[in-house]
Amino acid sequence: MSAQRVAKRYAQALLDLAVEHNALEAVYHDMEAVEQFLKQNPKVEAILNNPIIYSYKKLAILKALFEKHVHPLTLRFIEALSKRNRENILFEVAIAFESLYEERQGIQRAHVQSAVALDNSLKAAITDLVAKASNKKQVRLFEQINPELIGGFVLRIDDTQLDASVRSKLRQIEMELTHA
Repeated sequence: MSAQRVAKRYAQALLDLAVEHNALEAVYHDMEAVEQFLKQNPKVEAILNNPIIYSYKKLAILKALFEKHVHPLTLRFIEALSKRNRENILFEVAIAFESLYEERQGIQRAHVQSAVALDNSLKAAITDLVAKASNKKQVRLFEQINPELIGGFVLRIDDTQLDASVRSKLRQIEMELTHA
């Protein structure tokens, strides 16, 4: 079974436990923090993926990193992952948990790249567009600045991408001119 499918099953179990223990928001914020920490610290991720390092040592590292900062349910979940030698999927579990949580709460993620920072009115317009297109009440907009776009933006929602960048338009013109 693929790591993503296994991670999704663990994430679903954690979501169910969090709901049962009335700790959904706390666990969601913990999983966001775990994802960000592992994304920013590839050496820790490498340790978790290393089959030579014993699980109890990985658990000791994870406890030292998160014990004082996460909800007790999150810590027990991390311990359970470690007991099953599944520390290597913690990052994927965090991502899957966030996705399941957002689906449950009616939140749509959208990623927008632009050449310059978007002003508040443009962010609001993009948020409204995504909300209408996805039929979701809330939109969580992730903004990234990419000067190579020259102007315009690239909007990605799930597996759909809308490229309204100047760079894309210039490439399209170039292709038309070279094939004419």
